Amino acid sequence: RDLFKKNTSVKAGGLALTICGCVFNIGLSLAVVILLLVSVFLGQFPIGIKIALSILLPFLTGSAVMTWRGSSMMSSVKRYRNYILALQGKTYCNLKELAARNKKSVSFTVKDIRKMIDKGWFRQGHLNQDNTCLIVSDKTYQEYENIQRQRIEQQKQEEERRLQNSVRTTEC
Repeated sequence: RDLFKKNTSVKAGGLALTICGCVFNIGLSLAVVILLLVSVFLGQFPIGIKIALSILLPFLTGSAVMTWRGSSMMSSVKRYRNYILALQGKTYCNLKELAARNKKSVSFTVKDIRKMIDKGWFRQGHLNQDNTCLIVSDKTYQEYENIQRQRIEQQKQEEERRLQNSVRTTEC
């Protein structure tokens, strides 16, 4: 099973949203500016211009949101591809390295990767318990969990030995 989603559709969707949003932004902004200039030249603010602006401004806002959303989608795909490149064929990577590669904070990177895992971009993706490591393979994650269990078991055994030793020394 693939470890990574291709995301060409997300990139294409982001590009389409950005382009459409920009085109609509330019056209609607131009229309709003022309209407405002007409009002200035008329020296009044006629009801027709008020109605036109009340229709155009929500569309302008919507096109701005389209542009922002498309740009955001393309940025996410870019960061995702940088994360994959940073793995360099490995199935795990320290989040500090991933954050540095994308010039983002570790906390942003944790949230970003968690979203990508939730969206299924990292098909077998996991974050370790401390949110310090991205593990992109179920097999590697199982190995990590086994090592964690062994470490906890060793700590319990060491604690029991210490308790037994302290009991022995107090009995003497």
